[in-house]
Amino acid sequence: MESLINDSLLPKASARHPHIFMIVDTIFRNILLESDGNLLVQTLMQMFTRSFIQALLFGEAQDKPPLKAFFPHNPQPLLMALLKHPSDVPSQVWPQHLLCIVETLKVAVEDKDNGGSQRGLFENWFLLVHCGDWVDIAAQQLIASKAETSEALLWLLAFYHHPNNENQQRTKLLAVARKVCDHLKVLFSSTTLSLSHLQTSLDLAEANSEESGSKYLFNQLFLNFLLFSAGGQVIAKDAVHLVSTSFDT
Repeated sequence: MESLINDSLLPKASARHPHIFMIVDTIFRNILLESDGNLLVQTLMQMFTRSFIQALLFGEAQDKPPLKAFFPHNPQPLLMALLKHPSDVPSQVWPQHLLCIVETLKVAVEDKDNGGSQRGLFENWFLLVHCGDWVDIAAQQLIASKAETSEALLWLLAFYHHPNNENQQRTKLLAVARKVCDHLKVLFSSTTLSLSHLQTSLDLAEANSEESGSKYLFNQLFLNFLLFSAGGQVIAKDAVHLVSTSFDT
């Protein structure tokens, strides 16, 4: 699918003509909202965004519109941080870059709390969905890093999966997500994992999966644990089934 998008003329045309980009973007917005944030739609958006950014970067300088022509409602610092793809940033710099994203995004979100518009909240969330590769990196860092669990990265995942959560809801979700994450980090280096090792984290997550956006956040944490932990791939098939059924009930 990504190769089809890359070979398409649409990302290239969008990079040269902001009005074309706006039409495509509006279509994505409508489909995303109508599908209640469908993950496949998000993936297609992110593929298109990667191809669009490449076309924008390598286009002729004299024909290149400014970023604000494509994203008029987003703060420039947030644009610059999110539109830089993780592959263009050294992996050792990812933690600092993610903190920059979170700090800039929080400022934009807090503007809404201080009298800004709901539209501003949505615009910044939608930009984050466009650049969801950084959310994937955040989830990976949360699980794989030996450092203490980052409240900032947990906040990013919580905002991504449910931007409309009120402060009290988000605080509760973050507290549970931290406990789940801390337990998974303890298991991360074990080479002899079994499904029973995951049960404590699963029970904790399942008991709190009614919170808005929580099951998607927990799913992302568990899947990253299975992908990157020493013993996760050994139990991956059964564990994925266990995780999916835990949150679907």
